[in-house]
Order: sequence, then structure tokens, then C-alpha cells
Amino acid sequence: MGSSSAKGCGEANVVVGYAEVEFTCAQDYVQLIPYDLPEPFTSAQLGKAVHIRKEQAGIVCNILHDLGVIERDGKKGNAYLYRVVEV
Repeated sequence: MGSSSAKGCGEANVVVGYAEVEFTCAQDYVQLIPYDLPEPFTSAQLGKAVHIRKEQAGIVCNILHDLGVIERDGKKGNAYLYRVVEV
């Protein structure tokens, strides 16, 4: 796996379900977010949409945020709201 800055390009192979997906840029990670997920969304909503536990979805959101793929857009109660960053 190549190293990359948060917004730079590198290479990563990630197993999604039973398929292996290759990511060459941070923005490629948008593929992990369902197209029909309404924005803004919480990590719990992402988790429900992709059938993972809320705690795992929180980790995914933190990683996508650190990569610059999603941004925080306020809060709903204690939960952060997220939007996909347009490139």
C-alpha cells in the first residue's frame, strides 16, 4: 500500500464485502458512501445504509473526514452531520 497525504494520491486495495476495490486517490473512497444516502447524514445513518454497526460507521466517517472525502456540517444532538466534499 502506498502512502499518501490526506488529499493526495496513493494506492490502496480494500476488500468491500467479497470484492476487492482499488483506490488511487482519496476521492475514490466516495464509492463507500451509498449514492442515495441523504445529506447531511450521521454515522449511524451511514451504518444502517451499509449494514455495519454504528461504532464501525463512526470509524469510517472519521477516516473519510481525515481523508477530506466528507466534511462535518453541524450536529444533530450529539452526532456529527456529514456531507460529501464536492471535487
